[in-house]
Amino acid sequence: MKLLVVDDTEEYIPLMQMMLKSYGQADSAMDGQTAIDKVESALKSNDPYKIVFLDILMPIMTGREVVRKIREIEEGLGIDHDERTRILLVSAQSDTETVLGSMLDDGGDGYLIKPIDKDKLKSAIEDLELEG
Repeated sequence: MKLLVVDDTEEYIPLMQMMLKSYGQADSAMDGQTAIDKVESALKSNDPYKIVFLDILMPIMTGREVVRKIREIEEGLGIDHDERTRILLVSAQSDTETVLGSMLDDGGDGYLIKPIDKDKLKSAIEDLELEG
């Protein structure tokens, strides 16, 4: 399974990559624009990311903006709702209203609150009910 971890905290990315190892290769991006570019490139080369783990609070471009842009790209490419990249929003905020707002309003598929452990991660991935 092809995965993407997007977070502006340098120490967080290798930790997530280690926890995701059993699910597949996890690429990384430290900002929203890089994430968008990677997702778009993967979609256009017919090798899409199955899941993007996306930090909500990042400088320059927020996670909410990234979700919206990814969904616009998918729509422009004619990708069906069932085939789109799953986006799990990640936040250190325990403010579930903000996190749920990002998820429901912008097209996210789920969320995780930091700190993340293997059990939380496994549960969130299982909740996505991915095939193959």
